[in-house]
Amino acid sequence: MWVTSELLHLLGYRPPAPGAAEITKQNITMSSTGSTPTFAENDKFDGTNWTSWRRLIRLAANQRSAMGYLEGSIQRPIRARNTSIPNKASTAPAPTTPTETTWSSTSPSLEEWTNRDAWTMGLLLFNTKDAVGRGINIDGTVAEAWQSYIDIYENASAMARQNTVQDLHNTLYIDNTDFDLFITIL
Repeated sequence: MWVTSELLHLLGYRPPAPGAAEITKQNITMSSTGSTPTFAENDKFDGTNWTSWRRLIRLAANQRSAMGYLEGSIQRPIRARNTSIPNKASTAPAPTTPTETTWSSTSPSLEEWTNRDAWTMGLLLFNTKDAVGRGINIDGTVAEAWQSYIDIYENASAMARQNTVQDLHNTLYIDNTDFDLFITIL
């Protein structure tokens, strides 16, 4: 029997990602019903894969036009939009059906904003291993949660990068030493 990549995918097989996560259909599972996408288990955030995970989150958020919720540029409406049009013949306003806005709209209704913020929060939480244990703020908006990821992990990644650069600058090859060992240490 020949085993195709499609069959392996249906069986749930995910090839190990060498280093950074590759962004493919195998990494992200999305249904057409609008449910929150979930990543392959080895691509979920575990505290050590910030850079590759952040890229996957941004890809999924962009695909759904949810970056405004993630970054906080689409603010929670103070009150619900007025959904009635005054009728001159009557003192009571005639009810109308509100028009649904697109996900990228900067003026969603309160209900739309709440649902979209919750969807985007799910994107973060369903793709993080132990978010609360990692110190992520999940009590507010998704933008507040995203900011807590950035505050904790972006700064740590930048510091680790700086330390690595400093270590590389301080590493010297000494003549007549094992070159393979030197490269391994690097």
